[in-house]
Amino acid sequence: MGDYNPETGMFSDEWYTKWVADARRGRYAVDTETPAQKTAFYSELDKGIAHYVRILAESGIETCQSCEGGKGHAYPEPTVDFMGSQQDAWKAYSVARTYGLPVSELRQIWRIQDDVPTGPLWSIIFSEKSDNFIVRTEKREQLVHERMGKIDHAPALP
Repeated sequence: MGDYNPETGMFSDEWYTKWVADARRGRYAVDTETPAQKTAFYSELDKGIAHYVRILAESGIETCQSCEGGKGHAYPEPTVDFMGSQQDAWKAYSVARTYGLPVSELRQIWRIQDDVPTGPLWSIIFSEKSDNFIVRTEKREQLVHERMGKIDHAPALP
């Protein structure tokens, strides 16, 4: 650990550059994107699906494509596709439900390439676009807080 400087609490620039390069080659299972890079990535997604993609991806689901759905889009409804096993599918569903996301379907898709089934590709379908979901959820939380402010608290137990 000769590259560590205890006075600054930091590693040398050379060590960090090598570490990031090794991580990008898959040597370490770490996230090397800066917060600005992540924000830029999510801002390029359809507004109606970005929130769902972020929750799934940051929970370890390897998403591969997404669409907010609707006329002129690849899917009729908000959809996030991901690769993985059946275990990954149940994890994605569990994560979505833990966050209260409006899941309507979980699909398993096998594509046929050169007469050979390949996959599976999984799709998690939502009943509403994420930007609408966020607005609805914020309104509901605001209403709950307003009502809680009007509730007389129960007297303390003896």
